[in-house]
Amino acid sequence: MGEQPCERSAYATTEGRLSQVYPPIRTLSPLSLTVFLVALLSAVLHAIWNAATRTRPDPGTAYAAVIVMAGVVSIPIILIYGLPGWEVWPYATVATLINLVTTRLIMATHRLLPFSVAYPVTRGISPVVVTLAGVVLLGDRIPNAITFAGILLISIAVMLLAQSGQAQGEKVNVRGLLLALASGVGLALFTLLDARGARLSGNAIGYAAMMAIIIAVSTPVMLAFEGVWPKHFLKGNVAFGLGVSVISTLSYILAVWGLTHGPVGPVAALRETSVLFAMAIAALMLKEKPGWRRILAAFLAVAGIGLIRLA
Repeated sequence: MGEQPCERSAYATTEGRLSQVYPPIRTLSPLSLTVFLVALLSAVLHAIWNAATRTRPDPGTAYAAVIVMAGVVSIPIILIYGLPGWEVWPYATVATLINLVTTRLIMATHRLLPFSVAYPVTRGISPVVVTLAGVVLLGDRIPNAITFAGILLISIAVMLLAQSGQAQGEKVNVRGLLLALASGVGLALFTLLDARGARLSGNAIGYAAMMAIIIAVSTPVMLAFEGVWPKHFLKGNVAFGLGVSVISTLSYILAVWGLTHGPVGPVAALRETSVLFAMAIAALMLKEKPGWRRILAAFLAVAGIGLIRLA
């Protein structure tokens, strides 16, 4: 005998409840033009606020001030969009812990490697890891050959920036490289958890604002163990941090929104083009000479962006 109407109704109700708790991520549509442009805009804004911190006498303290002030900026966003449900807190908690560990690794990496080497290596490995893990852990579609080629090109372009730094005579420490690679893996895990938590919440903007507040609170706690107190990194940086944090918060919200509306691999790869946009800003505004390797990296990144959009 076939299923009775009441059995089908009960099954449909149960399936509907499960779909609310565990969204059918595998049904995500391919990368749309809107998500594509949002990811690129997030990358541009990310490059702008990172470049802004480099104009300060102490970029490190300016960076910390922006992170803390991003929490302040996110409070009215929470009041408007509300907090996500309790089901996202396990992901948010683990993401916060991974973010703290990754931040600590990045700090150690920057003590051992020049910024022009450490930053590209850390960011370059992340898109490939996110793409592969997104298929396994989040159920995203396996990217086709064109999309994966675009992701690889962007990663190669970012890594080439690290090679350009080495070619300019900057020392490369093996331990520093290993820490940079570990930082990249941590960044990839943070991205995956953000994607899962935001998709589960159904409230990407509220989730992003909540995470910005959590990170704004937890980062000073971590820095306190380093002997760096808020009075040290906020002195002379309050107004600057508040203004720039508007840009950084918008960049993060756009990135999280993109992760909820498209596959994580291409979105993560597009956001990592912020490194290339930062290079362009450095060349145009900070008068830094790009060199042929960095110019080649820019062309490779543009080609990768084109392939992702073509796919």
